Amino acid sequence: MTCHSHIFNLVAETFRNSFIEVDLFLAKMKSFFKKSRFRQRIFFETCNKALPKTCLTQWNSWLEAIVKHNQLFENYMDLIKNLHKEKINSPVIITLKQMIENPIIKQQIKFISSVAEPIMDAISCSQKQELMCTEIHKYTNDLMALIREIYVNIDSSDEYLNEYSNHLNGEQFLVFKESLIDGLNQTLFKLELYFDFGKEPAMSFLKTMQIFDPNKGKYIISSVEEAFNSLVSIPEFKSLIKSNDLLKKCQLSIQFKAYCESVKGYVKPENSKTNAYIANYWKSNYENWKLLAPIVYKYLFVPISSADVERSFSCFNNVFSDKRRRLSEENLKYLTSLYYNSM
Repeated sequence: MTCHSHIFNLVAETFRNSFIEVDLFLAKMKSFFKKSRFRQRIFFETCNKALPKTCLTQWNSWLEAIVKHNQLFENYMDLIKNLHKEKINSPVIITLKQMIENPIIKQQIKFISSVAEPIMDAISCSQKQELMCTEIHKYTNDLMALIREIYVNIDSSDEYLNEYSNHLNGEQFLVFKESLIDGLNQTLFKLELYFDFGKEPAMSFLKTMQIFDPNKGKYIISSVEEAFNSLVSIPEFKSLIKSNDLLKKCQLSIQFKAYCESVKGYVKPENSKTNAYIANYWKSNYENWKLLAPIVYKYLFVPISSADVERSFSCFNNVFSDKRRRLSEENLKYLTSLYYNSM
C-alpha cells in the first residue's frame, strides 16, 4: 500500500507547481522579511500580525502560507508602497511591488486559499495514528469530487468566477481562468492516476474494507453475493475463498451473510469516534463470527501512512547526530521517545 499522506502531498505539490508566479511571490516575500529585522519590525508595528512561515520540507506549509498571505495581502501592499515612497528600492522590493500590483497574482492567491482547506485536511487526517483504513476512502472520494466539481464549474461558466472577474480586465481574466483550469486539471489527473487508474494498488482493498464499517455497510451492500465476491481483494479472505477447504469457505459465507443482515438495522452510537464504534462492533462479535471477525479486526488497523515511521527516523537522526555518538542504547531509546512525543 502506498503511503496516502505522500499521495496527498504529491497532489498538493502538483497544485503548487501549476502556479509558478504565486510560488515565486511566496519565495520573494520570505526573502524580503528573512534578510531584514527592520522590515519585520515595521510590518509587526503596522499590522500587529505574525508573518506566515513557509517551509517546503513540511507538508501543508505552502498551503498554510497561501491562506495567511491572502489575509495579509492588503497589508503587504501598504508596506511595499511605503518603502518604495521612502526610496528604499532594493531589487526584491522592486520585484515585489510589481507582483503585488499584478491583479492576477492577487486573485490566484485568493482562489488557492479558497480550495486549500480540503487538501490540507486530507494530508493532516491521513497522518492520524487512529485512522482506520475504512475511513481513508472517504477523504479520497470527497477530495476528488470537490476538485472535479470546481474544475467543471470553471470550465463551463464564467459566472462561477464572478467574485474574481470583477477585479480583472478581459485579457487578465482569460489568463487567470486558464491558470485555474490548468492547475485543477493537473491536480485531478494526479488524483485519478493514483486512485482511479491503479497507481495505488490497494484501492480495491480499501473500497472493500468500507463494507466492514457497519454504519456504511448498510448502505454499500446492495447484493450480498457481489459483496462476498469482492472479499478477494483482501489477502486472507482471498486464500480462504480460493482454497479447497469447503467447510471454511461455507462458514465464511454463512458468517458474512449474518453480518450483512445484522447491519441493516444498525444505528451508530451517539458521540462515538469512528474507530471506537467499528472496533467495538467487531470485538463484540468475535464469538458470533469466529472466522470472519478476527480477520476483519486485523485488517481494520492496516497502516494508511508511513509518516510516523519517517518522523521517528528524523527524531532519531536529531538525537544521534555526528556530534553525539557516545549515547548508550538505553538513553538513546529514552531521548528518541521524548523527541518523538515533543516532550
